Order: sequence, then C-alpha cells, then structure tokens
Amino acid sequence: MVKYDITSINSKGVNKIVKGSNKMDLSQELDKIIAKLKARVEKEIPDTGYFRNFAENFEKGKKPDIYARDISLFIERDEARDGRAYLGVSVLHPEINIDAASYIMNGDRNKILEYMNNKDFKEELQKAVLELSESLKNVK
Repeated sequence: MVKYDITSINSKGVNKIVKGSNKMDLSQELDKIIAKLKARVEKEIPDTGYFRNFAENFEKGKKPDIYARDISLFIERDEARDGRAYLGVSVLHPEINIDAASYIMNGDRNKILEYMNNKDFKEELQKAVLELSESLKNVK
C-alpha cells in the first residue's frame, strides 16, 4: 500500500511519502529491536558450541538529534570463550558507509538476557546511541 502526503497535493499530483520520512520515536524503536533481539538470544545462543552473529536494526526517521541513518543492536560470538557473546550497538553514518560501534557487555545467554531485562538497559542504550551518533559528526 502506498501512503500519500495529503499536504503535498498540487496541480501536478500527489507526492509519495518515502520510506523513513515519518518522524520516529527513538524510545519506541529501541523497544522493538530490544524485544526482537531478546527473542533471538533465547533461541540462537546455545550453552556451548558455535552460533552465528546476528543483529536487529532500524532505519531512523527524521529525528534531528540523531546523526545516523541506521541503528543496530547486535550479538557477536566471543571467539575466546565457548557459549559467550558480546552485546553491542552500532550507528551508521548518514552519508558515507562507516559506523561507530560499542560493545555493551559480554556474557552467556542468561547474563545477556538478565542485562537486557534490567529496567535501566533502554536508557543506557539510548544514551549510547546518542553518543555514537554525536561521534560521527566529526567524520567528513
């Protein structure tokens, strides 16, 4: 279904709303990717053995205080310790293909889930996203 911007109707027709043009709420988007990542952590990280790295992300909409085009919450396997992983966040530069990333914590499946269920986790994640996006402003 195509959405139209009814405020942009003129004699030439209707302008389509492009993907990502609606204003987004960072807190709500973080809730969504946190929930998706938690479900994947529960299913995909074994107690021992190999697993693939994975991520959940979203394209940011028009939000002037975030200098990024994409935000990702990811899990990377800890190569040195079996059954452990790193939880991290990555923010992609809005114009060029570089990112700023930070590891948040390391642990097994249960420790990661416990950390993500902490009531302060979303606030810490939001702060990290804003700091990472700010660091991208110096890259030209």
